[in-house]
Amino acid sequence: MKFANISPITWIELWKKVQPYAEKSENVEQVAQKFIDVIYDEFEESLALARLFLSVPYDDLPTFNQNFVKNLAGQLNIESELTSTTPVLSLLGTRGNEPEWNDRRQSQGHLGIPLISPEFVDTIPMVSRLLNQLGLGLDWISMPNEKFRMQTQSTITGTFLVQDAKNDRDAQNRRIIPMQDFVADYKVKTVFGLGGRYLVGKKSVVAGIFFSKETVTIETLKKLSPIIKPFKVSTMQLFKKNQVFS
Repeated sequence: MKFANISPITWIELWKKVQPYAEKSENVEQVAQKFIDVIYDEFEESLALARLFLSVPYDDLPTFNQNFVKNLAGQLNIESELTSTTPVLSLLGTRGNEPEWNDRRQSQGHLGIPLISPEFVDTIPMVSRLLNQLGLGLDWISMPNEKFRMQTQSTITGTFLVQDAKNDRDAQNRRIIPMQDFVADYKVKTVFGLGGRYLVGKKSVVAGIFFSKETVTIETLKKLSPIIKPFKVSTMQLFKKNQVFS
């Protein structure tokens, strides 16, 4: 199927394929991978890459992820700012045109993105646009959990859209999708996302990000966006109990 051909009930049919698996999964990662697999399989002709991320405090990451984030922070000269509570946008599910894109542990640069501060995240155009368009903004990164919960009640779900992956730029005239070799090689036209946060006291950002070979409009995106809600509902208790990774 192509994205242009979806109907308002497409997300319901897609979730029916995830739900039985979600009900018996032991952690969020298992549900995330199934969620991404179902969407990729349905829209394979239109997708180059599909991924799902969840923000997790640094101290709650598996050792493998912690080492990756620590090394990345060192390369970026921000290791001294990394703390036990730093939210890390962590890759949980991935599927794409290349075999190595089907295992999150093989990710070369996106296994975990440390959200060190609003100022640092603002230097990453795609992540900055993602969080802003989801309605969360960047200030929550340095908020206490309680303040985050109170100030983001209206941002339970949202969408993210870079309609022209080759040319769209931000207010600082930076390309929002900096990986232009990837965009050209895999004929990516639009990058879009579905996400929001869990209704729990902890800071949480859930984001599915999709690199599409067809142009996706906001009208089409709205038809698909409700699928993120049942994903969050089905994994909320797992997240709350820190049952995130396999």
